[in-house]
Amino acid sequence: MPLAIIAAGICVGFVTGHPTIGLICVGILVGGVAPIVTLGVLMPSLLARFARGYRWSLAEYTLELDPSAPAEQVFRLRLKVAAVRPNVAIVENRYRWSGAGPQPTPMIERGAQAILGPTPVGTWQYYYIHFGKGLPINGEHEVVLRQDFQDVGGDFQPFFAKTVIEPIETLILRVKFTSTAPGDVWATAGYPPPTATRENDITDTLAIDSNGEARLEIRNVKHNWRYCIGWSPRVH
Repeated sequence: MPLAIIAAGICVGFVTGHPTIGLICVGILVGGVAPIVTLGVLMPSLLARFARGYRWSLAEYTLELDPSAPAEQVFRLRLKVAAVRPNVAIVENRYRWSGAGPQPTPMIERGAQAILGPTPVGTWQYYYIHFGKGLPINGEHEVVLRQDFQDVGGDFQPFFAKTVIEPIETLILRVKFTSTAPGDVWATAGYPPPTATRENDITDTLAIDSNGEARLEIRNVKHNWRYCIGWSPRVH
């Protein structure tokens, strides 16, 4: 019987493309409670991975703007995608912009064949990235996209944030101030409102480097957390 259980776990791990799932299944069948606790801890990130069929080994978000005249903004997204099941060819993404103006279709700089969207869903804009090929299990692919925003209504708020619903291993936020440097620049992280009334764990001042860039890099990315770079206008 134990050999049969182990064999079943190996099969589950092979089919899902992730050996952890197979080990958890073996543990539940043999041991019961402790593996179930382990599964509860791992569940959010594991479910996100397997529901989508992929994980993001890197998600790098870059915003370029002049803080004194933020109407024109350039946004870039660099994704490194790894498949956790075979034939992954499409990746979902979303964004929400605080400015008032057209919602531009992302332009492909490299790594994608087509973009479907954006399509509004509530306050978010969703779109889908097609690689033009299916990835095998553990196959990796890099995509770079660009969007040019025009804030015709002057509603843009001075922050750049990512709320994590995807399985991300490394998250990088970059804000490039192309002309006038802002006043204070800071980073925050935590559950977004209304789940939490305050941000937690990370509240820190960020330096601006010689190229006018503020950068936040997170390697222990937490599911459902909001990571943010904010800034205030320079006082003359």
